[in-house]
Amino acid sequence: MASFSGTIQDIFVVQRHVVLFLNNVEGLPQVGMSVLLGGHTHEITELCKNSTDGLSVSSRSCLTGQPVAPYGALVTTWTGTVDERRALVGTRIQEVQN
Repeated sequence: MASFSGTIQDIFVVQRHVVLFLNNVEGLPQVGMSVLLGGHTHEITELCKNSTDGLSVSSRSCLTGQPVAPYGALVTTWTGTVDERRALVGTRIQEVQN
């Protein structure tokens, strides 16, 4: 399986977890997968399903017919401070290879 990575587009906190909205996704995330986020290793606890097709990572044409980069969302146990979260927008999250 290809390793997973994606660019963080947006972040929000739900209780003690953080939801990451990603674009330019490569590979497929999995629950339990270790990822590097903010310089530390964290675990994916949940995969969000896109409303367009019900998949965790989607790639479709937009309304203009132009292709869009693969996108999706996931949940991790990391929350960090507000400033730390802001600093992650635009950075890459990636699978930790064991």
